[in-house]
Amino acid sequence: EGFPQLLHTCPSSGAETNLMKLTVDRGVSFQAALAKLSTYQEEWQKMERGVSPECGFWVSTYVTNWAQTGMPRVLMATEIWRTSTRGTRTFRIQRPNNCDSLALALPDLSSNYRKATAEEVKELWAFWYEFALQQCDHGLKCKSRAIGAPCTRGMRMSTVCLISGAVLPVWAYIDSVFKAMRHKQSQQFLRVVRTVLLTGERIVGLNIPEEAVEQVVGAVEALDGCEELVAQEG
Repeated sequence: EGFPQLLHTCPSSGAETNLMKLTVDRGVSFQAALAKLSTYQEEWQKMERGVSPECGFWVSTYVTNWAQTGMPRVLMATEIWRTSTRGTRTFRIQRPNNCDSLALALPDLSSNYRKATAEEVKELWAFWYEFALQQCDHGLKCKSRAIGAPCTRGMRMSTVCLISGAVLPVWAYIDSVFKAMRHKQSQQFLRVVRTVLLTGERIVGLNIPEEAVEQVVGAVEALDGCEELVAQEG
């Protein structure tokens, strides 16, 4: 409610800068995973490249009781073909709770997981997909939740705050906020995010951590006052 929030209007072009607050579901259902794997295989065949046997589903061997559930974690791996020409084979990783997990090099993948068939991981995948909707990675023993504090680590749903629309005119002001907050590398937070709403609308914006939203909004809204003052003096 109250979003998108208009933060700034460029006086010369009329382009608007808005703050958006979105609830994002990064989860991947088993059927979606199968579809993604099928599409990947078709694309490789069109490029006349053989699909590596490592592509597909894997089951964790290093943790078999994740989040005190008695269940091992599962993932789907698809090779990033450009890395194979550089000597280090790396795989894009998707999990039931996260469609964009960190990539893994083949040695890390094969030493911590074992290859499995789709039929073998079907129930495990469905379990973790539902689990991540309500529970964090720590499971029932989460220390934060035990004292009534929120914890969303590893959950499918998350809140994302985006600065969308005319971003370039206010980029420097946003960057200054992070420098003032004394982060070691402000650029690590200035990340462009692309997402698709349930309506089909595509949104591109600058990802802002929730803890920095108030300061960013203040800095951008103050820009309007400065521009009005300059216009009056001119």
